[in-house]
Amino acid sequence: MSNFNSLDMRKYPDGYLPKIVYHMVQGNKEKVEYFVSRHEATYGPLNEVDRQKMAKMYFNSIDNHA
Repeated sequence: MSNFNSLDMRKYPDGYLPKIVYHMVQGNKEKVEYFVSRHEATYGPLNEVDRQKMAKMYFNSIDNHA
């Protein structure tokens, strides 16, 4: 059962996705796994919309650091 509530969505509309992407860019696999687990425990499994958001965040991050 999820601990999700509407306050979480207003305060963190993308959940743990930004943290997941940050650690992906940093190459920190353990932190990626940790935050994916936290995201799924709070918001449910990653879905296609989540993956698309993450891809966009990832490529924007790469572009900004190039």
